[in-house]
Amino acid sequence: MDYAKLRAELLTDPVALGYAGQTDQQAADLLNSLTTGRTQPRTQVPVAELFNAIDNGGWPTTALTQDKLAAVLNMQVIDASNANTRGIIGSIFPNSGATAATNARLQALATRTVSRATELGLEVVAPLDVNRARSGVW
Repeated sequence: MDYAKLRAELLTDPVALGYAGQTDQQAADLLNSLTTGRTQPRTQVPVAELFNAIDNGGWPTTALTQDKLAAVLNMQVIDASNANTRGIIGSIFPNSGATAATNARLQALATRTVSRATELGLEVVAPLDVNRARSGVW
């Protein structure tokens, strides 16, 4: 455990999660929670996830969009954090009409929900970790 990093997080609360006044257990639970709105970009999305997000009714109909989709689906993984990749996928499945739902699902693949601990590069935080970090003794 990187106690210096954890201590800085608990003392400064840079994203205003509200650690002050919480017990060690409550602070640990908050750091490990997936409900605090923290996300990270996904750089390794399996092609099967992309394929599964496509509605049959929104399948590309022009040769150009079909070729673009074939190129994307032939990749081993998709870097959904890349703006160019998202732009290409958006051009295949515009956010309108029959492709709007597919577009929304594909855009959602660009990030994953994470805990604040994960965002900080920490392992799962235990109440004892919080206690040690707060006390400055580790």
